[in-house]
Amino acid sequence: MPENNKKQKKAITTEDVRRASEILGKYISSKASFDKQIRENEEWWRLNHWSVLRAESKDPKAKERPTSAWTFNSIVNKHADMMDNIPTSVVMPREKNDEESAKKLTSILPVINERCGFEKVYSDNGWYKLKNGLSVFAVLWDNDAGPLGDVAVKKVDVLNIFWEPNISDIQDSQNVFVLTEKDIKSVEKEYKLEEGTISGGGPKIEKYATAENEDEEKCVVVDWYYKRDGVLHFAKFCGDTLLFASENEEGYENGYYEHGKYPFVFDAMYPLEGTLFAFGIVEVCRGPQAYIDTLDGLVIENLKKQAKPRYFYKKDSGINATDFEDDNKTLVSVEGNINDERLRRIEVQDVSSIIGTWKQSKIDELKETSSNRDVSQGSTSGGVTSGAAIATLQEAGNKTSRDFIASSFRVFCEIEKLEIELIRQFYTEKRMFRIVGEDGVSDDFIEYDNSEIKPDVKGKEPIFDLVIKAQKKSPFSQTALNETAMNLYSAGFFNPDNAQASIAALEMMDFDGIQQVKNRVKEGYTLKRQLEDMQQQLVKLAETVRMLTGGTPTQPMQATSLQPTDAASTPSVGGMSPEGGVSVARSRAEELAANGYARDLVKKASPDIEGGNT
Repeated sequence: MPENNKKQKKAITTEDVRRASEILGKYISSKASFDKQIRENEEWWRLNHWSVLRAESKDPKAKERPTSAWTFNSIVNKHADMMDNIPTSVVMPREKNDEESAKKLTSILPVINERCGFEKVYSDNGWYKLKNGLSVFAVLWDNDAGPLGDVAVKKVDVLNIFWEPNISDIQDSQNVFVLTEKDIKSVEKEYKLEEGTISGGGPKIEKYATAENEDEEKCVVVDWYYKRDGVLHFAKFCGDTLLFASENEEGYENGYYEHGKYPFVFDAMYPLEGTLFAFGIVEVCRGPQAYIDTLDGLVIENLKKQAKPRYFYKKDSGINATDFEDDNKTLVSVEGNINDERLRRIEVQDVSSIIGTWKQSKIDELKETSSNRDVSQGSTSGGVTSGAAIATLQEAGNKTSRDFIASSFRVFCEIEKLEIELIRQFYTEKRMFRIVGEDGVSDDFIEYDNSEIKPDVKGKEPIFDLVIKAQKKSPFSQTALNETAMNLYSAGFFNPDNAQASIAALEMMDFDGIQQVKNRVKEGYTLKRQLEDMQQQLVKLAETVRMLTGGTPTQPMQATSLQPTDAASTPSVGGMSPEGGVSVARSRAEELAANGYARDLVKKASPDIEGGNT
């Protein structure tokens, strides 16, 4: 960034605010149809979709059918999959000198996310994404988060954010606007304005059908992010009143956020080409859902007609129609005889079986298109009873969930990168982090500031890569891992005698924690070889003692000879007492150590699993 950037910057004036308001108006118009779709999706989510369908048919007399929750169930099931796989990150350095910084960032980023309530934001945006196809995260610096301020990750309602049309990357937009409704008096107090400076009006915030009545004491505050010469700036205004502009303030010569990116990350469910718009499960399911509810309504009407039949009767039949229609009257007066000529029941055909077949086909269609099959919810059909078979079907049915969860992981990676950049810019003072140990009990404390990741005198700064994984595993995943461990144990993978074959087999496998299993198998094999070498050396040592003391040959030592025995029952070696043999053996061992023989024994007792003893 040029040092004279401050002199070149142009101050933001009221005229700039007016031009920004005009641009905002164009952005709002280009996004109107998408905003309308979002509001309708919310009605479908609330099972109030017949109000939407009546409005689309433009027939106020259209009957309101029963509502079923098939779409609702699909969304709930997908959201549960998301919450079973909350992401976390591992920071990887690109250079060896940055390893320590990467370890610290790996430890403190989860703490930062916990403090700012990321899990709730992730959940809320998960609902929004599933319903509407698009959710937005804001990665901001919050000066009010603690005494020193901190990183904040927040949800942005898509109805309240506006960008340049016909772009597929938010960073390509010339401007980004975020609207917030606030109390007029609180805004005037916060920015030290005279009472009456701000009035209502300005852009209108679109609201959902569940929103409360508008308050006349509210105003719309616009957060305006824009880029100028590759530098990100920020301004805030209400109507024509400028509240803040980074270009007008000292200390923002390198931009409001020095990373130069808009602090927004978009998470799309089913993206549309050439735009940031997307669609979600509601749009996919609304057709079959409308058919299902319509067919439900027809079945109910048919059953009502069968339960309460209607009749033909002649006008001169002598039947008192008033008494006949009154269910509370036990007797109905008539004149003359009653027969089919004078009174006949109107026959209604039972169509429930026909409609039921068609309805079931629409239910199956909805399940297929939303990938919410029975096995995804733990149900099975066709006589499948094996636990392994059910688990396999569930995993196969969850492949679409894994797909959109993977896209959320990519979004989380971008969020973490922005968090690191904010740490690089704002962590100018040391702050303390409490890190929970892997055992979940012990705690460690890390003191951290940005001194390790700030650019050096040449402008070079550490760069990190991120590996995203699931912080929480689903119960099925844990069960599958436990079953894998039991199968490996049953197959003898942890038997040191099978170590080499086990390692060869593990090289062809892939599952979570496989490296730990490999390490444990190698450790078991190494310990076995060390034990065997120690036994051999003890035999040689015993033979050495015999030669030194003139005793009789000893029997080869077995593994049991390593176990402690009672001194009284320990046999003598060469007629010498055990105490004397030990003393001689100790002296001889010291001589051997001086000659380097012991060092050779130690080397031989450290076998290589791949190449054997060296």
